[in-house]
Parts: sequence; C-alpha cells; structure tokens
Amino acid sequence: MDGSVIELPNSPALREKYGASENQAEHGTLARARSSALYDVLNGLVIHTILGRYDRAERDMAKEHLIALLELTSPDIPHLVLFDRGYPSADLILWLKAHHLRFVMRVAKGFYTEIDAVTEPDAVVTIPITKDRARHLKEQGTPVSARRSRSGF
Repeated sequence: MDGSVIELPNSPALREKYGASENQAEHGTLARARSSALYDVLNGLVIHTILGRYDRAERDMAKEHLIALLELTSPDIPHLVLFDRGYPSADLILWLKAHHLRFVMRVAKGFYTEIDAVTEPDAVVTIPITKDRARHLKEQGTPVSARRSRSGF
C-alpha cells in the first residue's frame, strides 16, 4: 500500500474538489490530490485505488483499502499488508489488530522507544499502552479499554 500527491490542472473547480497547496515559486496555489493504491505484490495486481482530497490522511485511505480487500476476499485467505514509514500509528495498529490483519510496518527512529531498543534482526515487540498513550489515543478518537491498556499491542 502506498500513497502519493498528484499535481492536477490548476483550475478553480479542481482546487475546490481536491484541495490545493501553496507553492513557494511564482505559481501561488496549485490544485493537488492524494492518490493511494493497494497492490498485490504476489500477483502484480492493483486491488483498490482512491483519488481523494489533498488533505486526506493516508491512514484513513489505508482503512478504506483494507475494508474493500476484506469485502473482496474470503475470511479464510490470510493477508500480509506492507506499510512504509508514513503509516505507523497506534490507532492504525489497533485497527489492524481488531480486523485480524497481519502487517509489517517500516517505522522511523523514535516511533516508540520499545522498538528503538530492539537489537536483534527479528523481534516481537509489545508496546504497552501507558496512561499517557491511552489518553492520547482517546484524544484522537480511539478509546482504549482498560483490559487492552494492560496488555498493550
């Protein structure tokens, strides 16, 4: 899964529909959209695409892709979803786990100290949901139950 920003023909209609960004050059405001695609690397197929507003979050698009994937396939088919460094968040990880999806995420240094502390090439890391993390998730609209808070993710 990956997303990209696309520069569109700079018309008022496209700026209104898809959004715009300020260009520091002489062009001023430019029409832009965010595109995202879910790609089957094994079979070389695009499974689902989205062309949305420039200000739309890639993580929200990811959830839309994965809902489409789950609707298209049998629950017996295992999936492994690959994410680059723009996707990792506690909210998305909890969402993936709630939907029983396996995933691999590239994370930037500093994403979580528990990950930074890993010294082995392959490791399973549990991220405890501290009171601060639970509060932050709740502020983002992802309330975490007390049971999950103790076990982490």
